[in-house]
Amino acid sequence: MQFIVDGKTILTAVIGALWFITIAACGAWIKRVSSDRKELRDDLQELADSFAQYRETVAREYAQRSEVRDERNETREMFVRIEAKINELYNHVMGKK
Repeated sequence: MQFIVDGKTILTAVIGALWFITIAACGAWIKRVSSDRKELRDDLQELADSFAQYRETVAREYAQRSEVRDERNETREMFVRIEAKINELYNHVMGKK
């Protein structure tokens, strides 16, 4: 039995190899992008949790002091703005509008 390699066979092998490499690269890229998104989601959730814990700590501290009533309102407004920004980032990462 004799094996003959012609131009068509070589061209088919090269195109097949390039197609395989392209599909493998796309798969690796998709895996990396999805894992980056998951890490970003986890980081944003951790940020939101840490901020909630900090907010509770500050609220407890301010509740014990009666001379800072004006600062309480400013602090509440600041917390609302920060929380809105965190939610905006989270929705952006999750693809929600």
